[in-house]
Amino acid sequence: MKNKRYLFFSLLCLLLLKSCASITEYPETRKVSQTDSLHGISVEDPYRWLEDFTSEEVGTWVELQNDLSQKYLTKNQYRKRIKENLESIWVSNSKSIPQIRGGHIFYFFNEGSWQQSKLMKQECDTCMPEVIIDPNTFSVDGTVSLSNLSISPNGKFIAYSISDGGSDWKTWKVLDLETNKKLEDSIKWTKFSSGNWESDNSGFYYQKYSEPKEVALSEVNKSPKLYFHKIGTSQEEDLLVYERPDQPNWSWDIQASEDGQYKILSIGEGTDDSNRLYIKFVNDNSFTPVVAELEATYIFLGSKGTDLWFFTNKDSPNGKIVKLKVKENKSFLWEDVISEASFPISGFSLINNKFIIEYLVDSLSKVDFFNLNG
Repeated sequence: MKNKRYLFFSLLCLLLLKSCASITEYPETRKVSQTDSLHGISVEDPYRWLEDFTSEEVGTWVELQNDLSQKYLTKNQYRKRIKENLESIWVSNSKSIPQIRGGHIFYFFNEGSWQQSKLMKQECDTCMPEVIIDPNTFSVDGTVSLSNLSISPNGKFIAYSISDGGSDWKTWKVLDLETNKKLEDSIKWTKFSSGNWESDNSGFYYQKYSEPKEVALSEVNKSPKLYFHKIGTSQEEDLLVYERPDQPNWSWDIQASEDGQYKILSIGEGTDDSNRLYIKFVNDNSFTPVVAELEATYIFLGSKGTDLWFFTNKDSPNGKIVKLKVKENKSFLWEDVISEASFPISGFSLINNKFIIEYLVDSLSKVDFFNLNG
């Protein structure tokens, strides 16, 4: 649905640009004397001042630009017709793929006119749905949104993050589904964090940055730390799980195996799509490197006993599914399960001991099913 909106918006812009008369007078944009030396090369940046979006001058400049663009766009004779057509398309029901946790069915639903989809819960396929989280009530003006959501394995708790004004900064909250009440738990200063649960439902993991000393929205953030939050406690009591002060550009995501025997730590660096892979055994105090360098992408899918499955593009640009076998001496053995095909993998899941693999075949999706042996 979202992709359709982007497509229609792009077409709208093209039509508007084609039909509107040219405008010759733009708001004045001053230049400053700003030169940086990058790898021995001088690079001028006369509009650096526009990066300070908290300044009054930049705010005024944005208002003038918006005023100009609105005058330009409203002249288009097709504007009203396109708007009505888009609204007729948007007003249709949409429903996400459901998740089952603790016997409960969870999914997002939008009747078409809501700014944000609501999280619903059903006890059975034919049972009446219940609204669990309605992000449209977070703020009057709609600027506070539901950013991420993680349901505990037993379906009793939901950890969810909210974002104000589109900021990357997220605050995590916890909802008790047995009482339908929000707990006092509040996790602040997180970015790009998934909130994965521990296998025993006791709490979840998150990535946290230090509280900014200056402007929260513009300060560069480095050296995040990985924490574990136990339900019902304060953030100050959270357990530090991993940090690397010597690697300020590294970032973390961690998942627990279903039986709680392993912690799978994915380590990213900057914007690189590749990641390192570390594993912590249940009785160990430290993580063991499995993939120590940025050689490929590894995404954990699930586990059964000493077998751990991943999606990877190592030596396979189209992607494949591999198994990591944990041996008795805590060594590891890789094995291909679903080999690379002639078409790229665009989606993958491990559900009820079956792999569901989506391939992109000549711009169309093709879904295949495989057992754990491929």
